[in-house]
Amino acid sequence: MVGFYIFGTTNFQDMLPVLFESLKQGKKCWVCFFDCFIKKRQLYHYDKNEIIDFFKFKCKEVNCELPLISFYRHKEKDRYLKDYNLYKPTVVFIQEINPKYPAWYPEIKNISKVVHFAWWDEVKHLSNPKVKPIISILKQKEDIKYGYGKYPNVYLGNIRLDHLKYTNKLKDGKKRCFIPETYLRMGTRDREASLKIAKFCDTLVQFLHDNNFEIIWKKREKGYPKEKWCSPLELMKNQPDVIIDKDLRFPSSLCEHAYISDCCIVINDSFAFFDIMHMNTNCIILTTEGGRQHKIDDFFAKDYSENIIDMKKKSGWDILKKQIEKPNDYVYNNTTNISKKIIDYIDKL
Repeated sequence: MVGFYIFGTTNFQDMLPVLFESLKQGKKCWVCFFDCFIKKRQLYHYDKNEIIDFFKFKCKEVNCELPLISFYRHKEKDRYLKDYNLYKPTVVFIQEINPKYPAWYPEIKNISKVVHFAWWDEVKHLSNPKVKPIISILKQKEDIKYGYGKYPNVYLGNIRLDHLKYTNKLKDGKKRCFIPETYLRMGTRDREASLKIAKFCDTLVQFLHDNNFEIIWKKREKGYPKEKWCSPLELMKNQPDVIIDKDLRFPSSLCEHAYISDCCIVINDSFAFFDIMHMNTNCIILTTEGGRQHKIDDFFAKDYSENIIDMKKKSGWDILKKQIEKPNDYVYNNTTNISKKIIDYIDKL
């Protein structure tokens, strides 16, 4: 039995390709969803029935057996332990090894090999994990610079690209722009700056529509309860054509829509850029009034200056108009299968 422990929607993007590859290989899989946090409960608005319906549809489409599915909430720690002792997974794939705000955390005994999907620069969690992984699988080869070299690690390729095995570019003649949302901080200190960003987003949507683009907007799922943040959409008059508010999808919307769109736009310091840049050759970073310039300087300016358009300058809109008309030339090489490489690697450990 192979376990997949999912605590939030971002876990889908790394785990689902490996899960479906495991199912296609005939492995017995146990997919566990944990809504066990005090704050930032990303799975709060999901229920087990919609998850089961999702897997029924996708497993039929992918031609594999349905996994065993469990969903645990705040008061169900004992039910989890009972199930764990019954199923005894030999391998557990997990990303959240030291999450914030847990009401409880699932115990994993030494009968299970824990495989950790590393997350950007979050290497600090490996120094005091709630479960000790035998290996960390890096998202990108360059992530070793964050300090993963102190711990067992491996890079086998960009797992996110495996989503593209299950999607095709559309050929309907529409021009599309994909925007993964950057949420707004609405505390006293940040509110004024965030209102400026929302005003810009409103203008941007109108600009893209005027240039005959269909806009696909992926909302950021920050979780429950809602605190001092909001979606720019809540403050905008103009709205995108397609709004994705839940990412219980395969392929993930972050991967599929980046791939099929003519251009992708991130507004200020969205780390989603580092995912979509691998699936679309026309990814644009727009810096605006109210944006956090220090984040742009720290993470984007040095290596991705050619992708950045300063929308605080009058020339910004003219530059953007030219940029959005450039094609997305990325072509997926469907001969790669990173998920299989991961599974084969773990089977040998």
